[in-house]
Amino acid sequence: FGDQAMLKVYRRLRAGQQPDIEIGRYLTERTGFTNTPAFLGEATVARQGGEAATIAACFAFVPNQGDGWSSIVDALAREIEDRALAGSPPEAAEDDRRDFPYPLDLTDVLGRRTGELHAALARPSDDPAFGAEPVTENDIAAWAADVRAQADDAFSRLAEVEKTEPVRALLDRQGEALALIARLGQIPPAGVKTRVHGDYHLGQVLVAQADIFVIDFEGEPRRSLEERRQKSSPLRDVAGMLRSFDYAAFAAIDRVRALRDGDEAEEGVAWEWRDRSAERFLAAYREAVAGAGILPEDGGTELLRLFTLQKAFYEIGYEAANRPAWLPIPVRGVLSLLDGAT
Repeated sequence: FGDQAMLKVYRRLRAGQQPDIEIGRYLTERTGFTNTPAFLGEATVARQGGEAATIAACFAFVPNQGDGWSSIVDALAREIEDRALAGSPPEAAEDDRRDFPYPLDLTDVLGRRTGELHAALARPSDDPAFGAEPVTENDIAAWAADVRAQADDAFSRLAEVEKTEPVRALLDRQGEALALIARLGQIPPAGVKTRVHGDYHLGQVLVAQADIFVIDFEGEPRRSLEERRQKSSPLRDVAGMLRSFDYAAFAAIDRVRALRDGDEAEEGVAWEWRDRSAERFLAAYREAVAGAGILPEDGGTELLRLFTLQKAFYEIGYEAANRPAWLPIPVRGVLSLLDGAT
């Protein structure tokens, strides 16, 4: 409605609390987090003998330049082209690497806003649906079991696809991957579990000038409403965003390849952006959540690795079934995690 409000109509009706509305209302009315569209109201339908189902929700309109995925992929593809046309610069020292232009330079802002979101959701609350709870051994075991299930499904699918070099490499390391999951399932419980976004990636944020707004708190669409409303470690969202950086780099390269043949140096621009963005995102995130009690004392490195593995194995199953050309992205992601990358 003009520049004032957006009405979201849900095409699949589910009885019960809609996480998008529940979290949007909580952030608007109970916290000081303003980098999400303010919740204005909802429309529900009462079913005879059952819970009401939400049919629509209204949120404040946020002027923006598009979602993070489109903005980043477009800009990164242009950056690859621009650097190719400019030619290769002389070898520079690590500290003298060229900066990336707007909006590719917003990943530290994204990290800060993500941390502020998680800190807001971790505040003490008298609402049992939102109060932070300590992570337990059972939580770690359940999360590891979920990763193991995703891994088993992924390896089953990889056994049926074309055996490219990365696919063969991962299949050869299946035992190593399962052993890593088992080890991560034994890490000491630390930090807290809270409500989280649940399906966090570049497509779930808006670029608004030099700022970032977080949108769409529905959670993973394949999960039930009850599952999407469960508390989890905020690092699950962090893992999703890191995987999204990897996808954005590949998508930009893929777009350039569709126009002309490139070389490894040009593609290296995308990988450089991915790695530097991950560093800046994590640094800003950790600074924003400092003192909120969210992270374990070690910074959550091992727990983050567990969730990143879960996300990458989920992606393998999805790509194998729907988009085989993009299968190398999550496969290489898992291989990197096995090699010790965070």
